[in-house]
Amino acid sequence: MSSSRSAVAPTRIVNPSAAAHQFDKIAQELEALRYHFLNRILGRYILAPTSASTQATGAAGITVFNVNIDRGVDIVNGVADDKQAVADSSIHSATVLLTATGQTCIAALVAYESSGATALLAVKGTVAATASAVAPTKAVIQAAVDVAAGASGVAWVKIGETTLTRTGDTTVTQTYDSAKRPLPAVTVDTGLGDWSAFA
Repeated sequence: MSSSRSAVAPTRIVNPSAAAHQFDKIAQELEALRYHFLNRILGRYILAPTSASTQATGAAGITVFNVNIDRGVDIVNGVADDKQAVADSSIHSATVLLTATGQTCIAALVAYESSGATALLAVKGTVAATASAVAPTKAVIQAAVDVAAGASGVAWVKIGETTLTRTGDTTVTQTYDSAKRPLPAVTVDTGLGDWSAFA
């Protein structure tokens, strides 16, 4: 007389507190991913200006600091705006910025949302010796955006950064970095990772 035995699925014991922690982590990462898709830049690369940035002679010489921005889509606070390319977007003009050889200014180009549309803004960091120059902080950018929009806590996204260095009495060099923009920085583990930690 033969008999058959049906397969029985193994029982997995899950620690509720550990599972809750993992679910909280997933919720946070999904929220970060959602925020990324509501606030991002498609295209819109920073390029060399059509009219080169310039420096007039002397410590009081006028600095002209500008940049070209490629065509693309700004998505800020869920508002998508298809923007044309911008030639010679002004970062600084009409007054001195770099007063001496060896000084550098790093500027951030951002898109911000206001009244259902997006707009561009250049925010300069503090002028300093080249080795010490830093880009404007998030707090500095937020303050500048709020002033430009006439509101508080306005959403913005960085398009990139450009750096201007005075290399001589009337000479400057300029570089462009379109990698300084938000990227999704989450790793959503919907499998809850290593189940052995729950046993």
